[in-house]
This record gives sequence, C-alpha cells and structure tokens, in this order.
Amino acid sequence: MEYEIPMTIFIKLTCLLLVKLTIKVLVAIKERVDSVKLWTDSSITLAWINTSPHLLKTFVANRLSQIQQLSKDFQWRHISSECHPADALSRGLNAKTFAACELWWRGPEPSTLDISTPDGVEIPIISSDKLYCAELRTVFKVTLTTHNIFEHLLNLTNDFQKLIRILAFIFRFMFNCRYGKKQVFFRQRSLPEQKVGYLKPFR
Repeated sequence: MEYEIPMTIFIKLTCLLLVKLTIKVLVAIKERVDSVKLWTDSSITLAWINTSPHLLKTFVANRLSQIQQLSKDFQWRHISSECHPADALSRGLNAKTFAACELWWRGPEPSTLDISTPDGVEIPIISSDKLYCAELRTVFKVTLTTHNIFEHLLNLTNDFQKLIRILAFIFRFMFNCRYGKKQVFFRQRSLPEQKVGYLKPFR
C-alpha cells in the first residue's frame, strides 16, 4: 500500500530545517551577525509565514508557529527556481555540466535575486492557490443581534390595552416554561398592579 506524503509537509519541514540549521551555524561560528536572510523558492511558504497560525489547520499552525518563533530575528526572502542553486541537482545535469555549474559553486548573482519578503507576497493571488487554501481553517461567523422587546411592541401597536394583553400572554408563557402548568398556578394580579409591572421597562 503506497502512502503519498502531502507536499505541505515537505515544504514546512524544509523551512524548519533551514531555520534550525541557521541557528546551529550562528552558534558554532560565535561571531556577531547583524542580519540573517533565509531564502525559499516557495511563494506559498512565504504566504504561510505571513499568515497568523490561528487561521490555519492544527498541523500547519503548529509547524508555522515554530518557524515564526525561531526565525523572528531573521528575514525571509524569495528566490526564483532559476536562481536556486539546489535546483541544479534536480535538472538532470551530467557530471561534466554539473562540475562547471557556476550557480552551484558560486550561487546566484545578487542583482538577480528577488527581494520580496513575506509582506511583499501577493496574498490575493496566493489565496486562490489550492495548496494554500487546503491548509486554511474553516471559520464560521456568527452574528448575534439583540432586540428590545418593548420597543418592538411599541412599533406594532400604540394601543395600551392591547400592549397589556400581549405582555400578559408573554409573561404567562415564560412562567409556564419555567415552572410548568401542572406545578404552580400563575398568580393572578389586579389590572392596576399588572400595568405598573409592565410599565417599569418603559421608564
């Protein structure tokens, strides 16, 4: 049985490996480094790095949080595949051509590098990418609207006696729901007493 590992796992693990390796190198050389730039040819990775973890699914969010935390003092940059030295090995070069590959031995020319950062990635374009969208968490938006029942009743009618009757039915329904019809009887009050109680919210 074959199991296909999602591409997102490779992308996240390579970025995490890059950050950890960079930290180990910085510790090993014991020299002050003012600026560290991390390069990736994946624009989706840069989009993820620029995305808040709570918007992503759990696995991606956990990896991303770790990457963001470890690389908080570093700068992420984008490099095109044509300028990526590591891609030279995957282009099917023979030994002679590879030995003479300046891109592998010297790296890309600084002038050819794209200076785009996570903030510079076109998120509207990336957001339509299936790979990027597949890792987004589904968010449900719930809107709660509250209404003042007394204001609503006044909009229905301005007949005072009708308002009293409507409120009486509402309060009886609430009373019966709370205590049950068979348990306690709704206490009858005189009409003047009911009017005073019903008019309190309008003060």
